[in-house]
Amino acid sequence: METLANVLRLVSFLFLICTLRVNGRDDDPRVTTSLGELVGSLVQVNDTESNSLIDVKQFLAVPFAKPPLGNLRFRKPEAVEAWTEPFQCKDMPNACVQYMAYPFPWAMSPHDPHISEDCLYLNIWVPSDASPQNKKQVFFFIHGGGFFTGSIRQPIYDGRALAGLGDVIVVTTNYRLGTLGFWSNNGIDAPGNVARLQSTTNDMVQITPSRKSTRIRSGDLDGQLLENDG
Repeated sequence: METLANVLRLVSFLFLICTLRVNGRDDDPRVTTSLGELVGSLVQVNDTESNSLIDVKQFLAVPFAKPPLGNLRFRKPEAVEAWTEPFQCKDMPNACVQYMAYPFPWAMSPHDPHISEDCLYLNIWVPSDASPQNKKQVFFFIHGGGFFTGSIRQPIYDGRALAGLGDVIVVTTNYRLGTLGFWSNNGIDAPGNVARLQSTTNDMVQITPSRKSTRIRSGDLDGQLLENDG
C-alpha cells in the first residue's frame, strides 16, 4: 500500500495540483506545474446516447522520472528535472523494453519501433470541464502483462472514452518490465523491484502527510480509484 500511495502522490505532484486552462494555437490545453508547462491536445469521444461529441483534454508522455539509462539502469527512479520551455505532450510514449514473442493479440507488436528504455511516462485524460471548482475523481490504471510485456501506448489503454463518458480524470503509467524492472543483485546498484516505484516520493517530492495537502485542484485523491488488468 505504501508503494501505491507513493505513485498516487507523485501523480498529483506532477500534474494534478495544477490549474487547467485552454488557450494558445488551436486551443491546445495547457497545464502549469511546479516542473514547467505541459501542452496537450483536445480530443473528442462520441456519446452515442446524446448523439454528440464530448471534448477531452489529452496529455501524452508526461515524464514522471529521469530516463533510466546508463548508471540509472536497474536503480529506483530519480526525480525528473524542471523544464523552461513548454513540454509538448502530444505523442504516445515509448513502450518499455520487453519480451516480444508473445502469443496474445493485446501484446506489443514485434514490429513496433517505439520501444526504448526511455519509457517512464504517464498518459492523462481530463474532462473538459475539470477545474478547481469542479473537481473530478481520479482513475489511476496500471497495465497488465505479467510484468514482462505491455505498454500504455497500446490502443486498448486509451483513456479518452472513460474520461469523457465517465467524467473522471484517467491516468495510465508505464513501468520497467522484465529484467530491467525486477532484477536484483542484492546491492545498491540493482536493488530489485525498481519498477514498483517504491520510496520515490521521499526522493522526488516533499509532500506533507496531511490528506488535505494532497488534495488536488482539478481532482480529488479522496475519490481515488486504482485499477490494473492483471
